[in-house]
Amino acid sequence: MTQHAKPSELSRQVEMIVLSDDTAGLKQQLADVMNANDISLTSWVGQLHVTGELDDCCYLVQKYQTTYYMPMVFVSLNHTSLEQVHSVVRKLSVIQEHGLVIWLNDQPDTAQAFAFADQLDNAQHVMLMSTPATALQWRQLMIAMAKMQRSINQQQWTTRLLADEDHDQKLIKQLAQANVNAACIMAELEEARDLAMAADQAKGNFLANITHELRTPLSAIMGFAEILREDLTHHPEHVQFLQCIYDNGQNLLEILDSILLLTLLDSDELVVETQIANPAAILQKVYLQHKQEAQQQGLAFNLHDTPRDIPTDMVLDVKWVEQILNRLVHNAIKFTPKGQIDMSMNWHQSQAGYQLHFVIRDTGIGIKPQIMQSIFEPFHQADNSASRRYGGIGLGLAISRKLAHCLGGDIHVSSVPDQGSFFELILNVADPRDTKTTACIHDDVLRP
Repeated sequence: MTQHAKPSELSRQVEMIVLSDDTAGLKQQLADVMNANDISLTSWVGQLHVTGELDDCCYLVQKYQTTYYMPMVFVSLNHTSLEQVHSVVRKLSVIQEHGLVIWLNDQPDTAQAFAFADQLDNAQHVMLMSTPATALQWRQLMIAMAKMQRSINQQQWTTRLLADEDHDQKLIKQLAQANVNAACIMAELEEARDLAMAADQAKGNFLANITHELRTPLSAIMGFAEILREDLTHHPEHVQFLQCIYDNGQNLLEILDSILLLTLLDSDELVVETQIANPAAILQKVYLQHKQEAQQQGLAFNLHDTPRDIPTDMVLDVKWVEQILNRLVHNAIKFTPKGQIDMSMNWHQSQAGYQLHFVIRDTGIGIKPQIMQSIFEPFHQADNSASRRYGGIGLGLAISRKLAHCLGGDIHVSSVPDQGSFFELILNVADPRDTKTTACIHDDVLRP
């Protein structure tokens, strides 16, 4: 399809090409002309090319025609036979379908040259002129030809635009593409609207849940506090009341801590501080913290032996690894009414290095396949109603995965409804048995 320049682009300078058998002398002469008339010529003349090769001249003509600027071609062959000049002019006149070929003739008898020019197929695009001799003549010729060329460019652009049969089809295709683009934009807007509505719904669910989760412990705290305030006599049940106050206050504190931690993770301000630690010791600490809770619920809580090939010294952020494991274990206990929970650890070599795996397996209620992808979203639970059985505001898994990502790892999950779930914390670690790696590790830890 023909590419048309915009009308505003047609006002730029005209390109000029000179084919000469005296390139050195003509280049110097034209350079002197351009330098002497810099201000008056630069607004008219763009690139000025001087070449002694016809093929090079044709290449330049076709090059500038691609942008629909018809260059002006000067032919100055003073040491070439008239027949050869005729051949050159004929070829250029064919190439220059809409441009100008200025034949600078230096022969005393110009009748033959004029007769030949009149016989050319594109004779209207060939001009025969006597060779300019002075700089003033060259300047006047350049400006006159440039003005003429600009006029031709404008006329040809208008003619082509009106006559081009592809123009209407091009407009139709552009309109069709615009309709497609509009449809895509509408689809994106609808998707954005749906996401906004989903976010608004999630916010509503969160506000309902957080209200319920905060009001329940606060009600217990305020109720028992009121009893203690009115009755200062010491009764055995007061100890239970105080314990209830403490437990509910602790629940409230954990909720607030979770919200603050999520805010910290979303703002990318979490600080990771690594140290040399024993991963088996971390896992055992988490196990002991939840052992009594699991036994009180009647669950079999098992910590499997650590494989012998796992090193006892690894570079880890103990605080955040414990945070993740505590949340995963707490989640397993909460959603396992009966049965057992198993904790284990292993590691293996991957393409990227070594990976450490902490595994939490339970025989709880499991996760439905349709919500498997959304359980790591903040404030999401399988049941978002305020009367749901298991409580919580749906931040445990969201925080755990975000923490894992901050540590350069991830959490994988698989589950079968009514049979249990399998959560796996995967962390990328260097091989501590490597002497060079270990040296670097100790250096980083000891560096202030």
